[in-house]
Amino acid sequence: MAMRNLFIFCYILLCFSSTNAQIWFNKSFDFDQVGLAFASLEYNGGHTVSIYGNLIDSDLKHGLLFASFDTLGNLLDYNVEYDSLNDVFTLVYPNSFVGLADGSGYVGVGSFFYSKNGYLAVYNNDGTIQKFAEYEDLGTRVDFYKEIIEVPDGFFILGDKQLNDYHSHIFLMKTDKEGNKLWEKLYGHPTRENWFGSIVKVNDNEYVIGGATTTIPPFPQLVYNTSNFYVIDSLGTLKSSWQSQLSTTDIGVGYGMQRTEQGGWVYPTIEVQFEAPLNVLERKLKIIERDSLFNIINEKSYGNFRPNNIQQNFKKLSNSDYLMLGTRSIQFSSQTQYPSLNMGSLLRVSPTGDSIWNFLDTAFGLAQNRIYDVIELPSGSIIACGYSQTLNPPKDWGWLVKVSKDGCVDTLNCFPMSSVGDFMKEQQIKVYPNPTSDFIYLDLPESEQSEYQIIDLSGNLIKSGVVSDSKISISHLSSGGYVLKVRSKKGITVKKIIKIVKT
Repeated sequence: MAMRNLFIFCYILLCFSSTNAQIWFNKSFDFDQVGLAFASLEYNGGHTVSIYGNLIDSDLKHGLLFASFDTLGNLLDYNVEYDSLNDVFTLVYPNSFVGLADGSGYVGVGSFFYSKNGYLAVYNNDGTIQKFAEYEDLGTRVDFYKEIIEVPDGFFILGDKQLNDYHSHIFLMKTDKEGNKLWEKLYGHPTRENWFGSIVKVNDNEYVIGGATTTIPPFPQLVYNTSNFYVIDSLGTLKSSWQSQLSTTDIGVGYGMQRTEQGGWVYPTIEVQFEAPLNVLERKLKIIERDSLFNIINEKSYGNFRPNNIQQNFKKLSNSDYLMLGTRSIQFSSQTQYPSLNMGSLLRVSPTGDSIWNFLDTAFGLAQNRIYDVIELPSGSIIACGYSQTLNPPKDWGWLVKVSKDGCVDTLNCFPMSSVGDFMKEQQIKVYPNPTSDFIYLDLPESEQSEYQIIDLSGNLIKSGVVSDSKISISHLSSGGYVLKVRSKKGITVKKIIKIVKT
């Protein structure tokens, strides 16, 4: 009996340990296919999530992907839809997929590459398509279907359309529940380029569309942008509009605008600058809050200017914090073949814009890593999806990350980053000697606990762990170049290190 009780105790302990080990994760997927990308996801209310994206198979056919995962990151099932006329399903957008209010399934939108038309797909809960509609518009050159929301008697589909005069406008199309088009409206300035950002429902008869206008002059002439708001009723009729002053630094309302508790608006954007002497466009993440009359009452920028900083989405969490999603570029040397590391980024900020933590990570080290969409679980944990584009091999990978409410994948070595101004300071920790044959030493305080990763120049993670006694052993590594990433409570350092053979 005692032996049986010991066995039960050990079994429970093993299950508990295994569960804890899998609570949070960082996983990449290819489904044994040529390419894969996750763009949007929905939480099913239990222990599963549904993901919308794209897949390229071994015959280089581009399909529309619906995949189901459990909340531990395990693939349950997936379905791929291919176009009967062999058109290409282009990459869908982060807010292009929603669960239906009655729980009967999902609906997603996107665009075709060759026909330039938009489409709508209504899914059953098992991922099979019950209704598919393609929308041809002879008055446009290219249609970008970016966001869909469910309304009481159908759907609103929004995005951008380039008309035959080559000017782009924001569009809103209304369909019934079967996807049949009922009407369509265009919004924007007649002589400027207009880009859709977000739509927010105020009530059943009032919606606010946020977007931007821009000029596209000959490079390197400055580009002048505005933030735009359109207040419409349930029939798409424009009730009022507002436009900001021309700006060379802000690019307008981004994806995921939210309404504040005070009745105003908060949204992500990008602050830009042209870096001399080559006039390279550099970006910095930014959040702007406006009151109900669209006057700015708060704005904050985060991080440093980098060419590859990209904002992809903006979500409101259950405690009224916000989460900004995208890509953050960390520069570590201008003298190497790989001058920057493009990392997926989750930035959590308070309702007043103060940064709480920033999660930065990669599916593969030397790759384009992007986070597109997130869901929040009842526990406060966050599941994010996106994709990673590697150079060696040249391939797109679906990317799924789950972090704790504190922004950590590993709670034993968890160092959530926070600061009011620059949310992720790029530390310049002294790393020596470099080159070296056995140990890398770090100029860190003895009481400072840090975690590290060593990545080869193909983007593969070679070694990771916690820095012990301010040194890292690389004696077992093959000679050559590597990327060392060190993460501490003060920030992150990325350095190129050289391993040489000991003589």
